[in-house]
Amino acid sequence: MYSDTGTAAQLTSTLQPNLVNEAYIGVSCNSVQFHAPWTADSATQANTLPSVTGVPYILNLGSEVTSPIGTSTSEDPQGRLQGTYLAGEKISWLRGKHAIKVGFEFRNVVTNSFVSFNVVPRVTLGVASSAGTQNINTISGGVENLSNLTQLQLIGKNSPHPGIQPWNKQFKNFAPVVGMTWALPWLGANKTILRAGYSIAYERYTQVLFDQLYGYSAPGLGQAQTYAPPSYQNLVTASLPLTATGLPLATVPINDNNSSAQTLLVADNGLKLPYIQNWNISLGREVRRGLLVDVPLRRQ
Repeated sequence: MYSDTGTAAQLTSTLQPNLVNEAYIGVSCNSVQFHAPWTADSATQANTLPSVTGVPYILNLGSEVTSPIGTSTSEDPQGRLQGTYLAGEKISWLRGKHAIKVGFEFRNVVTNSFVSFNVVPRVTLGVASSAGTQNINTISGGVENLSNLTQLQLIGKNSPHPGIQPWNKQFKNFAPVVGMTWALPWLGANKTILRAGYSIAYERYTQVLFDQLYGYSAPGLGQAQTYAPPSYQNLVTASLPLTATGLPLATVPINDNNSSAQTLLVADNGLKLPYIQNWNISLGREVRRGLLVDVPLRRQ
């Protein structure tokens, strides 16, 4: 489901017959949400999914029977949110045959995302496991209890360490936009128009990747807990919820090599925003009244 809302206001002032000032502000909010059957309109987990001991679950009937509800965690609800705030001003000045325009624009793009992978339990019917899960808490050489070598630290705005940022600030990102239009004096007055322009644009929307990588992949937020009983068990004797092996945002020992794989993500504090350079030039010719032939060349 996609939604797009926004509002804007503009004030245009004629300062002189040949001088016009335009000031504007605006905000837009965009969101893309992927729903599951239990998050659709008028649907809940209680009226869509079966439950065990009051906990809703998704039943996986195995490869022989197709479940009416997708059992993959990638089909769980998720969404992307983005708000854009902008303010700007531009001045247009007519000087003889020339039109000169200058101005600035400030944009603040806020991105976020949410996922609910592995939130709803899955119950798979099949053959019982012959052995329970074995957790190994040592590494080769008999080294144990290395948890003091790892540390979890919340950083960034509104955290206990607001002065620590995952990457360095950048104050050299300059994105100019320049252009020109020239009515060539040859082959007829105002018949042939030459246009050229150059601009630099910075990519801002990659910020959401940091939230995805360092957000829901944190320990205890996205890890699945699997229990395979060694003997026959039916839905009557099943029990939910399962007991979690780790607390949310708990420190993961550096020697953790048990059956639940951990992913370690490292931020490059020298990361720079990518940018795009745009060149364009075009030559237009008025063939007859109301008909213009334009030949452009654009490069990025």
